Amino acid sequence: MGTVRKLRADALRIFEAGLAAVDGAESVRRAVLRKGDDVLISAFDAELRVNLSEHDRLFLVGGGKAGAVMAEALVESLGEDAISAGAITVPLGSERPDIPECIEVFGATHPLPSDSAVEGVRRMLELAEGASERDLVFFLLSGGASSMLPLPADGITLADKVETTKQLLASGATIDEINAIRKHISAIKGGQFLLAARPARVISLIISDVIGDRLESVGSGPTVRDTTTFADCLEIVRRYRLSRRLPASVMKRLRDGARGKFSGPEDMPDKVFERCDNVIVSNNDVALVACQEAAESLGYATANLGSRVFGEAREVAKVMVGIAQSCQARGYPARPPCCIISGGELTVTITGDGVGGRNQEFALAAALHLSGTDGIVVLSAGTDGIDGSSDAAGAIVDGGTAARGAYEGMEITDYLARNDSFSYLDAIGDTIVTGRTGTNVMDIRLVMVDV
Repeated sequence: MGTVRKLRADALRIFEAGLAAVDGAESVRRAVLRKGDDVLISAFDAELRVNLSEHDRLFLVGGGKAGAVMAEALVESLGEDAISAGAITVPLGSERPDIPECIEVFGATHPLPSDSAVEGVRRMLELAEGASERDLVFFLLSGGASSMLPLPADGITLADKVETTKQLLASGATIDEINAIRKHISAIKGGQFLLAARPARVISLIISDVIGDRLESVGSGPTVRDTTTFADCLEIVRRYRLSRRLPASVMKRLRDGARGKFSGPEDMPDKVFERCDNVIVSNNDVALVACQEAAESLGYATANLGSRVFGEAREVAKVMVGIAQSCQARGYPARPPCCIISGGELTVTITGDGVGGRNQEFALAAALHLSGTDGIVVLSAGTDGIDGSSDAAGAIVDGGTAARGAYEGMEITDYLARNDSFSYLDAIGDTIVTGRTGTNVMDIRLVMVDV
């Protein structure tokens, strides 16, 4: 038990190090440096230079789970005097008092869009449409923006978008597939914000929450060319048997678009994108490397499996437990004590009516396969602090999780069948609760192994 307690404590410390590395405010501060009128924007392989004296006005717009702290940090980096006006959408309750009054803040909900967020997007477009060739627009984008930057296309209501999102989330579709449909029923996604902003210069600062950092999928790419089509959307509908579950207005738009009755975001001309730069300032890999460094500082050998792990949470849990057992038995891919690190984003096909999310589903499934074993601890948590429909970020489990639940009269298989992972894990104290973190770079999974 002493070994398990230490593994659990170290796993939490390593997770916290990963979170700190991708803090939304710090990510912007690292990337944006102003000296006089010169602004250097540098992150990963990107480097941009902007001279503020060449621009008459500077607008700040955007949205996402890190929207408030990103805006606060950008104002700090550029100076409040540099900002002419702005509008951002942020999670309800995360409004920041240090954001200047010239930036309007609109509360938004996630994962389902809200009326207040629609109002915020309309204000952003008003500012963009009033921008001239000598104006500069900063667009701050982070995970969650697909639901927090809603503006339904003609013929689609907000209620239609809400129902579409519900059905897509429950279907087991990947985030790329979900966002493909979102873009084709939206008036801002898929690069369409740039239609309003032309001819102003636009710089997007992006915290990526998608596998492979595909820019068109982060927040459904309001400043990025879309490569999906209406035909792709209909294929996604067919794949997940959604044609009778999506609103009639949505199906009509997708079918009419596929027939060529009107153009989609993918048909926008190249000139729309000529004055836009998209810069990733943080991503899942940054968090995983920080976890790796923290684990090694604590004396663990590490194996970083990277940020491209995907699949059904329960199935991936089997694989990760198998890797842990291989470490114990054969010292491969790492010799204990070791920490196996992975990121990315898993999916859950919902068949029950319980409370939980992909991280807790993964953890509870892992606990089922760990039952009775010693020396292995599994942590899985979302970097945004919210996992699915619960108030937890994720969970941390070990070989005794099943026994602790059984003592309370609970069986893991019953709770998995209901997609009710939170209720099980919370009852035995295995959930991780962080509150909103001010960032979102997908998930962190840690498998701690000792002999």
